[in-house]
Amino acid sequence: MTHQQRTSAIRKEIAQSYKDLKAKYPVLQHQNAIGFAIFAFAVGLSLLMGYLWYIGVVPAWVLIPVNAFLFGLLHELEHDLIHYMYFKSNKAIHNFMLGWIWILRPLTLNPWFRRTLHFHHHRFSGTLHDVEERGVTNGEK
Repeated sequence: MTHQQRTSAIRKEIAQSYKDLKAKYPVLQHQNAIGFAIFAFAVGLSLLMGYLWYIGVVPAWVLIPVNAFLFGLLHELEHDLIHYMYFKSNKAIHNFMLGWIWILRPLTLNPWFRRTLHFHHHRFSGTLHDVEERGVTNGEK
């Protein structure tokens, strides 16, 4: 089997597993609402924690790990948005979420540019052409 054939077989298996999971758990039919709820929860709680720290209610040793967790959620949400898992047919909300995640994490790549790199990564995963993985030195000595 060639690399492309293996990749195609894996993609088909993943797509079928996802369809099976959605059939088993009907709540997953509301993918957009779930994604937006995660977004609103992470952004809202982060803003609240920052305010509570600012007024002296929450110490920094609580703020930092809570925000690290919340920004981890936003990172995963950005990844899923890059794959068009949320609001594929509503570009305004899709881009709104991507934009705010980028604003909240300003030291990261532009997510619209990163989408191109990330899709290239999936096409060439595990090879020398996988610039995304090599860029973060995964697999490098």
